[in-house]
Amino acid sequence: MKKAKNILLSGIMATTLTACGGGGGGPGAVSTVTNFVQDDLSSLTGSESIISSYSSLLSGFNSSISSGNIANLSAIITGPTDEDIEKAGSLLTMLDQAESLWSQTIDLIESQDSDTKLQIYNSEDYKNAHAAVLYLKNHVKPVIQKVSKGQKLSLTEYNKVASDKKAEEIIKQEKESTVETYVVDQKTKIDAEKQKKLVKKEEDTKEETKKEETKEEDTKEVVKEEKKEVVKEEKKEVVKEEKKEVVKTPGHEFRTTEFKNDTGKIMINADKAYLRGWTGKGAVLGVIDTWQDIDHPELDGKYEWYKNYTRYDDTVDNGGNTQYHGTHVAGIIAAKKDNIGTHGVAYDSNLVGANVDYYGKGMISKGSAQSALHDMAKLKSPISEGGQEMNIIAVNLSFNSPQVFTDRNGSTVTQLSDGTYNAIEITNKIDGNGYGDAKYWKVATDSDIILVNSAGNTGHDHAGEPGIWAVEKDQDGNLVLGGKMVIVGSWTGTGVSGNKAGHVCLDINTTNNTCNDTTRISDFYILAPGQDINSTVPVGLASTNYMTSSGTSMAAPHVTGAFGVLHQMWPYMKGENLVKLVMNTADKSLIGYDVNIHGQGLLDLDEATKPQGAIGIVTTGRVDHPHTILIQDTYFSTGTSLPSDLSGLKIMVLDDYDRNYYMDIGSSFVVQDNRKYSDVELLVNNQNNFLPQNQMYGLFSQGGQWQLDKNYHFGLYTGENGNGDYSVNAGKDIFITDKFKLKTSLSHMSEQETWLGNSSDGALAVGDNNDTNSANIGIDYQLGNNVLSFDYNVSKTNINTVDNSLIKNFSNVETKSYRLAYEIHKDKHNTLGWSFSLPSHITSGTMDLEVAESVNLDGTINYTNIASDLTQTTMEKNIGFFYSHNAKHETDASFNFTAEYRQDIAGQNGKDGVNLGINYVKKFWGACGFLIWKNQKCLNPDGSQKNIQKLINDKADSPNHKHGLRYDLKLDMFVPIEK
Repeated sequence: MKKAKNILLSGIMATTLTACGGGGGGPGAVSTVTNFVQDDLSSLTGSESIISSYSSLLSGFNSSISSGNIANLSAIITGPTDEDIEKAGSLLTMLDQAESLWSQTIDLIESQDSDTKLQIYNSEDYKNAHAAVLYLKNHVKPVIQKVSKGQKLSLTEYNKVASDKKAEEIIKQEKESTVETYVVDQKTKIDAEKQKKLVKKEEDTKEETKKEETKEEDTKEVVKEEKKEVVKEEKKEVVKEEKKEVVKTPGHEFRTTEFKNDTGKIMINADKAYLRGWTGKGAVLGVIDTWQDIDHPELDGKYEWYKNYTRYDDTVDNGGNTQYHGTHVAGIIAAKKDNIGTHGVAYDSNLVGANVDYYGKGMISKGSAQSALHDMAKLKSPISEGGQEMNIIAVNLSFNSPQVFTDRNGSTVTQLSDGTYNAIEITNKIDGNGYGDAKYWKVATDSDIILVNSAGNTGHDHAGEPGIWAVEKDQDGNLVLGGKMVIVGSWTGTGVSGNKAGHVCLDINTTNNTCNDTTRISDFYILAPGQDINSTVPVGLASTNYMTSSGTSMAAPHVTGAFGVLHQMWPYMKGENLVKLVMNTADKSLIGYDVNIHGQGLLDLDEATKPQGAIGIVTTGRVDHPHTILIQDTYFSTGTSLPSDLSGLKIMVLDDYDRNYYMDIGSSFVVQDNRKYSDVELLVNNQNNFLPQNQMYGLFSQGGQWQLDKNYHFGLYTGENGNGDYSVNAGKDIFITDKFKLKTSLSHMSEQETWLGNSSDGALAVGDNNDTNSANIGIDYQLGNNVLSFDYNVSKTNINTVDNSLIKNFSNVETKSYRLAYEIHKDKHNTLGWSFSLPSHITSGTMDLEVAESVNLDGTINYTNIASDLTQTTMEKNIGFFYSHNAKHETDASFNFTAEYRQDIAGQNGKDGVNLGINYVKKFWGACGFLIWKNQKCLNPDGSQKNIQKLINDKADSPNHKHGLRYDLKLDMFVPIEK
């Protein structure tokens, strides 16, 4: 059997690697782990628990990659789709689980004796398997994380997960480096341990010989002391192992021996909720059942209130049989987590209890149960109303009355033509009174107490009573119990035991023999583990104070405990929403799932503690207020370095059930390089009007600069696609001397949906018409034929905000830029130079945000204010060089070359790059020979063709192309030297 289970494990691990390794992650990634599991791991004692953990991973991977392996995410190179992102998120969860299970495998190996460990570490199968896991962790996982964030992948990154050849290459590298080093270290430690044990053994032998020479009394004393020391060492080892489990197996630290003693909690994924910090603390859960041992070590101190409603206040029925049912149910709900026996689903919750045993015969008195509910409702009521304000969330009713489905004449339930059921006792009750029995249980649900009722064990296709009253409606069509009655069936692991989820009709259409009910029992029917559930029993009943029992009575308390866990997470949630939550998140992936058998599926605390539905950012004062902004609509893209307050921004969000979660939305914010052209490009194109706003910000796609005369210039630019963005500037050049020019300009930039090129929306939306006013001053100084220039720009930006945005205000947003350049004019046709610049960057300013921080018990929201400093701590630095050649004559080529080193691009520390550019233009001189009749320049006055070569030479020899010119700063050109 063990061998078979380990073969299953190998298959699951193979699936893991196939899913995460693209085209299989390489045959080595699959086969190596398979070989290791089959040949090495299967022989180790204790491997079964790890195998069972792997079994839950298989179905998840099959679901996540049902359309194929990750190589199918082909769109990620050009940008992940929503489907890619969702699939990547699922695969990340699987990768975390696989990583965690490998940690458990290492722990298992480390628990073996020295010789066994050496044998494993010397195994090639182990080394290959370890390398395959490192491939997943160090190479596949980072790639999948990028996809999950919507980021593009390079071809190199894509090949890591999609190329078998690349996967095998990486695995080999990991084996030869990391794994071999690890193995050598482990073997060194093992050898040291063996040597230490050998020395200890020799010392013990000498000590033992010495002891034999002592008196008998002393020998007894020594033996006694040795025994004490053994116990002490064993305790140390236990603590060490427990600590190891917590530290080395993230995601499984709650899978203690105490947890594993009850397979029910494993089946409902309770440990996932525990891992997230939810254990039922603060919740009070009720048990209305048979007698409960409130002094049981697992329950002692748990009960805030307990009352006996029977005439007998003892622990046995009148036949002498000890009653265990109520104690067993209470333990499933809330038994302590104390490393003894087993613990409850909501082990940090407290209890209120009632003994309603029918005269000590193990039968529940319905009247007593209803009296107990009245008292519990009063306990929950405010002190001002005579109550105690106990936080009672749910009450467990592990009893039912199957006899209600047989009328007094012995007739049975019949099936209607639509598959629902007609129970004569039920219809007679409604037809005779106009209402059913929901009113008897209403006192609890009116106090927002959820009733959790076992479906019954009689094997009917429908639930028993009182659960069937969950669907009764009043004359206005509202549920009498407000959607707060839950019916729980028993799941054995393979099927349903006991009563199923079929519907008992309350309103029958006698014309066509069908049911008029629009709400069905299956809407409130959920499955929970009910087979061989280990829990507490009264002290003295069993040798260990624990025993296993089966039935829907054991299934129901799992759901009751789950409500306690969920309440701790969201104490302001109303009972009807808690019920909807567990129903909608139940696992329906059961073999042969049928709503009339399985209801809403199997209770799943993993899914129930995750966000559900649309995730929104709350922008108003209450969780139940409709004004939330969907998280997927929120983004922030900047052309400058991201403020530190935003890069780590964590905010509170709400899901479809108004539950609050905390999400890091800052990790999704991106810095984009919005620069349209560089400073060195401005120089090579002789664009001396320095406009850093147009250069770095905005969406300007058309427009230009015009020289009005030799001293004045004007510019106008408009946005792309007519979006309303525009920029206008005007400037004047003032010549102090012929060789010293002062440059001045003013500009106004208006952005409709952005600010300084920053794009944001959703909860970080800003208003329209965001204006930037700037002033520029610069100098040009001529040195011979060369020009040294310096430009400085300062800007102020006014940004508008909108309602329902986290951004409440901007203040003092200022940007600056600097450029130093030197141009060498060799002659009229050749120019070269360099520039050093600090492009526009934010030098001051704050962005004030109001972020939801927490929720009060009454559903009101607390906010915190964040004054985000927009000042860029890292500025981009550019160093550029250019060379430009203008054509000397018609057949000469024009070209320019630019090279630029960009450091800390867009303010991103450590992101550097080099930009190279070349432009080459050469005219085609063929018109005179091919299109002579169209080009009069090629003809002499008499119509004969000119000598083309002589024409070219004449142009080249003209005075304007010879040396002996000087550069004129005012004209920005070479002129003849005056003699």
